[in-house]
Amino acid sequence: MKLRHLSLLALLGAALVLTGCDSGRKAPARTSIRVVNVAPHFSQLGFIREHQTRSNSIDTLAFKGAAQHDYDADTYDFYVYERSLGSATGRTWTFSKELTADNNYAFVLTEVAGEESTQIVEYPAKIASSTDAQIAAIHADEGLPAVDVYLQPSGVGIAGATPRGTLDFLAQLAPVTLASGDYELTITAAGDPTTVLFTSASLTLTAGATTVFVIANEGGLGTAAMSVVMLQENPANLYSTDATAALRVVNAAADGQPRDFAVNSEFSPPLFQAVPSGTATSYATVPVANELPINVTPPGNPGALEINSTLATAPGQEYTVIFTGEAGALSYIVTNDDSRRFANEPKLRFFNAATQFTTATEFVLMLPGTDQTTVAPFAVLAAPGVSNFDAVIPGTYDLVLRETGTNTVRAGPVSVTFANGGIYTVMALNGPDTATANIVFLDDQPQ
Repeated sequence: MKLRHLSLLALLGAALVLTGCDSGRKAPARTSIRVVNVAPHFSQLGFIREHQTRSNSIDTLAFKGAAQHDYDADTYDFYVYERSLGSATGRTWTFSKELTADNNYAFVLTEVAGEESTQIVEYPAKIASSTDAQIAAIHADEGLPAVDVYLQPSGVGIAGATPRGTLDFLAQLAPVTLASGDYELTITAAGDPTTVLFTSASLTLTAGATTVFVIANEGGLGTAAMSVVMLQENPANLYSTDATAALRVVNAAADGQPRDFAVNSEFSPPLFQAVPSGTATSYATVPVANELPINVTPPGNPGALEINSTLATAPGQEYTVIFTGEAGALSYIVTNDDSRRFANEPKLRFFNAATQFTTATEFVLMLPGTDQTTVAPFAVLAAPGVSNFDAVIPGTYDLVLRETGTNTVRAGPVSVTFANGGIYTVMALNGPDTATANIVFLDDQPQ
């Protein structure tokens, strides 16, 4: 009995020793990464670390979208996926990286000759002084030559200043610390401080925090050629203080008559004069404003205001203003335009300006010869209404407009062909009778 009792005590003692070892085990050292997508000619990019298999573990990053992750210090394989506006489409890129606890990282998903290329910016995880801020920068704009980067206290300017660094494409400004506070970022042509390419508004560098400035190509997004992403705890997209806004107009008034469109009550001449029905104007530069006055009138008759309102415009952005409704009582909607073209997919959106119908219109896209009653709609819009751009597989389709919830056809079928790189907008207008809509194509023609 004594031997058995001693054996049991020995086992219990060994278990306690093992438990004590486990309780004293240190947690793995941790590190942090920030990921940003600045590849302009991809609609979206997916980012994932190895061993993450659930769909909600994949970061789906829109252009200039960012994410942050904390990982155990270790070596990992990472994957970047080419993704359409809703599903995976093909190319995959992978890289391996050892992450250490001494550093944090910025993974910059940029573009080189049509391929995704991940650039890694490393910076110390801890800043020596809690009153300082840390910065780094990377030139990720393939279309931009070498630049000089200045970061000066707000209001000082760059006259006589020395740039923080000169960066060719994909070159980096090594991490440095500086006093926290308010600064202005200026980017000039390399060696030529008189050729200013970008000047930021005053920005705050927070004590104890790191900001990575990512110089990005807009890829035709709007009016600006470049922007800067401030990759930090709360990322921000910066446009130069001289960046403009632009808008165009679509006349979808029910009476089919031309209209004048004015901004800032300037009617002589208006911004757009006698805009024909069912057409889109070209883009015109407009002021950046929180409340930009806009007016729509019959041609040459500024006293008859059919729209008297305001809209907000932001630097670097383009907009489409669509006005619809009955003469004398027009209404309008505004959509933010994204004019980037994607080499491996067309993009498509819909405008419903057929206000004669009290029920929504379904936009149906199907393979030629398909029975439209068996196909779910691509978009459903009440009038006036707009959809976001969405990806579509390139090829030839039949387009049908029908009454929502029924198989009653309002227009079509019309044969359309969408090509890679194309930007297509399908607009429904009031038709020749109360049961029929017209189909108008804006932007590229789907031949």
